[in-house]
Amino acid sequence: MKNSKKCCGNWGNSLGTTVNTFSTLGINRIKQLFQNVIDAVLLKNEYQLVLSISDYISVEDFQYIPENIIVVNKAPQLGLLKKASIAIIAGGINTIKECIFCGVPMIVFPVWADQPDNAERIEYHGLGVVADVNKISTNLIVDLIETIENDLLLKQRLKIWGEKFQDIEKSGRATQFILEMLEDQHI
Repeated sequence: MKNSKKCCGNWGNSLGTTVNTFSTLGINRIKQLFQNVIDAVLLKNEYQLVLSISDYISVEDFQYIPENIIVVNKAPQLGLLKKASIAIIAGGINTIKECIFCGVPMIVFPVWADQPDNAERIEYHGLGVVADVNKISTNLIVDLIETIENDLLLKQRLKIWGEKFQDIEKSGRATQFILEMLEDQHI
């Protein structure tokens, strides 16, 4: 997907479509958010979108799905991030780590729990852009995509951070630390 078309990441998994997200926003609001993303990518026709909507929503809930958009209940997030140009996420720490690891800029719409604090860190370190989940519109999403497209320093920062994350992963330091902790606890 990093060929002639750019790819927006799979938002559904990344939005944190869990019971807590649905209880915080409500199913109708989430459907509208997804529709705004679909409409934004339709306007940015050089993009492809994989929209993972969870098991709480049906693909049939969306009236029109253009050719450059795939809507599914579940999608392989890590596999898609390896090809994505942008990820639209809620700001869960695991998704943030995966985006940084893969060097993918983030559009973050925090919903609940640790997501607002995580979003502040993304913005502070210049690894993506943040917006209010209650103010999402098609035009806002288009503007945020264009902000990322035009920010060359963001892409450089992500490359540096991604290389650091990959180096740490390859070093085995985290695994060694966990093993030592388990050994100390006699588990």
